[in-house]
Amino acid sequence: LAAVAYAGERWNDLRRWLRENAAHIAVPSVAEVAWDRRVLFRIFDCWTRLFRKNQWDDLAAVRELT
Repeated sequence: LAAVAYAGERWNDLRRWLRENAAHIAVPSVAEVAWDRRVLFRIFDCWTRLFRKNQWDDLAAVRELT
C-alpha cells in the first residue's frame, strides 16, 4: 500500500495516516522471538520509520537498526 501511495504521489497522505494511526502500527518486541520473526519485525520497523520520517530521528534509527 505504501508503494502505491508513493507511486501515486500520495506520500503526504501516507505520512498523515501513519501519524494518525500510530497506536495501531506499533512495532512488536524482538525479545524472545525466533530469528526469522526478529528480522521481519526489524524490517517492518525500518519501513515504517522511512515512510513516517519524523524529523531526523527516524532516519538515524534506521541507520542504527541496519
